[in-house]
Amino acid sequence: MASAFGSAYAMKVAEGKKNPLILSVEVNNRCNLSCDSCFITPVHGYTCMEISPEALEEKLRDALETLSTHDLIVAFAGKEPLFDCSRFSRAYTTVFEKAKCLTVVTNGDVELIRRNLDILK
Repeated sequence: MASAFGSAYAMKVAEGKKNPLILSVEVNNRCNLSCDSCFITPVHGYTCMEISPEALEEKLRDALETLSTHDLIVAFAGKEPLFDCSRFSRAYTTVFEKAKCLTVVTNGDVELIRRNLDILK
């Protein structure tokens, strides 16, 4: 199996392609739930400052420019990326055209998904 992977990687290198990269974006530090099992809660020692939406957009544009030669997979995460529709929309719009694949790691709250449905279509 390692041999097959090595061969596939060698072929990609020969074609001048780089491996895909995953960029994990913590959109915010807020959530609508307070789950005991969540590892990103203050109870478990997780603390994170939130940067402004403008700074987040700027950092995303910088990352997209720096990583432009890679196929980029963007994973939106954080405590709950869909919690702030405006903030999520700005981040999502910034990377939508450039990313090969977008994913959202969410708690699955149906109301939050409904509020962000227009963005995700």
